[in-house]
Amino acid sequence: MVSKIKEWIEHEDIRMGISELTKKTGATTRQLRYWEKKGYIKSIQPDPNSPRAYKLSDIIKVELIKEYLDSGYTLSMAYEKAIKKLSKMQRFREVFSN
Repeated sequence: MVSKIKEWIEHEDIRMGISELTKKTGATTRQLRYWEKKGYIKSIQPDPNSPRAYKLSDIIKVELIKEYLDSGYTLSMAYEKAIKKLSKMQRFREVFSN
């Protein structure tokens, strides 16, 4: 099971629907749709009739953006800080995966 989880994380094959993401992060569906419109996050929507879902990287990004917003940052600054933190996390992941 641990190897399967590691594989999901490495390939970002963990997905979450929009309603579950709102429950887990406290972001509203309206916020998520707006952030998507701004290009800050990207959903997976195989066809127009299916609900939105998000990959692991966007799930983490939503959590970070929401955390920074709750700390008083503007949306654009929260997004920038989230991107910087994700970049550091990616470098950390690369170092330890080798």
